[in-house]
This record gives sequence, C-alpha cells and structure tokens, in this order.
Amino acid sequence: MPWAWGINGCASVVGAVLASILAMHLGLAIVVCLALALYAVGAAVFVPASGFRLLQERRRPADRSGDAKGR
Repeated sequence: MPWAWGINGCASVVGAVLASILAMHLGLAIVVCLALALYAVGAAVFVPASGFRLLQERRRPADRSGDAKGR
C-alpha cells in the first residue's frame, strides 16, 4: 500500500500549510476548533464501523475442533 503512504504524506504537507494560512486569516482559535470538529467527524465515522466489525468477530463461535494439521 505505498500509495496510501504517499497520500498521507501529501495530506500532511498540504494540511500544515493550509492550517498556517487559515490561522493567519481566521485566527488560531478558529483553526483549532475546525480541527477538533474534523477529528470528531472522523472518529464518528470510523469508530462505529470498526466497532461493529469487532462485535461480529467476537460473536462468532470459535472452532475448537482443530484443522487437518492438528493445530
């Protein structure tokens, strides 16, 4: 997944520059509030999706009979 690392690096550079420019024009307090809001939206989208998947994995009964290799 090298493309994901590239996108992450590009977004980090663009985000840092954009945050600096916005802080000069809007003020640091507004930029921090915007950042908190964006992190909250990201958490609200990510956490329920991953939590649902984890619940499904926990509900599956474990296969204790072993496989053909006797593990």
